[in-house]
Amino acid sequence: MPCAQEISDYRNDEVLAMCRAGDWCGVVEYLCKGEHKPLLLWPRPTINAIEFIEKHLKRNNINRLLSLGCGTGLLEWIIQCAVKELNVIGVEVDEEWWSSVYAPPVFHPLNYPNDSAVTESLLNESTALLFCYFNCEPAWMEYLAKFKGSLIIVCGPVLGSGTHSNPQPFQSLTEEWTVVDGIKIGNTHDSIAIYARIK
Repeated sequence: MPCAQEISDYRNDEVLAMCRAGDWCGVVEYLCKGEHKPLLLWPRPTINAIEFIEKHLKRNNINRLLSLGCGTGLLEWIIQCAVKELNVIGVEVDEEWWSSVYAPPVFHPLNYPNDSAVTESLLNESTALLFCYFNCEPAWMEYLAKFKGSLIIVCGPVLGSGTHSNPQPFQSLTEEWTVVDGIKIGNTHDSIAIYARIK
């Protein structure tokens, strides 16, 4: 069970109020300038980072973003607000936990691996995958084996930062994928890498 401090960290009234008002820029500014709150969101996205993601989504005619291991869905909510024509689908695995009284607030609707929205999105060539602080190689390998789209976004810590994700930005995925662009997120230890399917 989370301790009282952990509950306080993710039940942040200021962030909740900004989300209710649709103020995604305010949420981004708060995450960048305030104390790091990984229980709400591991990375601290900047406006520049969101615009970087948007640029690649639009350049590749992506109309659906499938975010795997989305946690609270705060990053997904930010992206959905910033790129209104995009359909952002957040995916988690433990429905019982996310439905419990101990779970943090959820900012974007959660889907689960067997939901039709998830299975259909994996087969849709206009879908991009997002792995943000994902941490299970067998799972992402399984998703990649089913995925028919041409774009993957990996957000997470750079090597040597003291935190870990799997996949990490810029690491090799499979022989079908190559890194085409990347960006460091502000003054943090996090980066975003863009992968394209090798034709």
